[in-house]
Amino acid sequence: MTGVMAGSGSWRAGYLMVALLLLCLALLFGTTRRTWDAPMREAATAQTASARVGIAETLWHPMVWRQVALFFVYTGLEVTMGQWSFTLLTESRHVPPDTAGLWVTLYWASIGVGRLLFGSVVERLGIDRLVRLSTLTAVLGTGLFAIPLSSPLSAIALVVTGLGLAAIYPCMMTSTPQRLGTALATHAIGFQVSAAMIGATSLPSVAGVLAEQCGLETVGAAAVGLACVVFLLHESLLSPAQRMHA
Repeated sequence: MTGVMAGSGSWRAGYLMVALLLLCLALLFGTTRRTWDAPMREAATAQTASARVGIAETLWHPMVWRQVALFFVYTGLEVTMGQWSFTLLTESRHVPPDTAGLWVTLYWASIGVGRLLFGSVVERLGIDRLVRLSTLTAVLGTGLFAIPLSSPLSAIALVVTGLGLAAIYPCMMTSTPQRLGTALATHAIGFQVSAAMIGATSLPSVAGVLAEQCGLETVGAAAVGLACVVFLLHESLLSPAQRMHA
């Protein structure tokens, strides 16, 4: 989008590209829709088990709330970095808009590439170990980004942060049935997704209030704090044996 606007001076061509991508996505959904209803024994078993566990019982489980909190903070961090890094780079660190746009693109691209990459190694590393390494990498990346320099260090920091964040959401979602049990997982996953959406909308807004009151560089510091909270929340989900193994 930054390249299109820099080249043509108009946002319309960029949105046309997005529209074409969405059209392709809709066609893919349409051509694969018959496979969605294929009977799966595992899904039927999960649905039967979850029917015996109500929403209230799910909410009484303390680990459910820790996982909900993790999803809330994680998506808030991901979107805060994606939404505010361009403004911070251009208005506080005086990076040219086209360069800042490229750096933010690298951030989002690193999340996409990271999910493809880590999906191929998660079975060898294990989910707990991969998420621990990912959360530590996110802390490192946000820490580098918080350093108020306009050098390419900011670009490197964004890529490191993106790679650190890439595996957390899919791994935590995949591990929910193993961590909570199939009976609790159905409702818990719904709460996790809801918390993720709330975090993605509310925490970037909080970051904006901080930026307005205390300056744009506070966004970087807030990102470090959120990354640390994600690390601590994940560690709280692990048993002593899992911590040793991870």
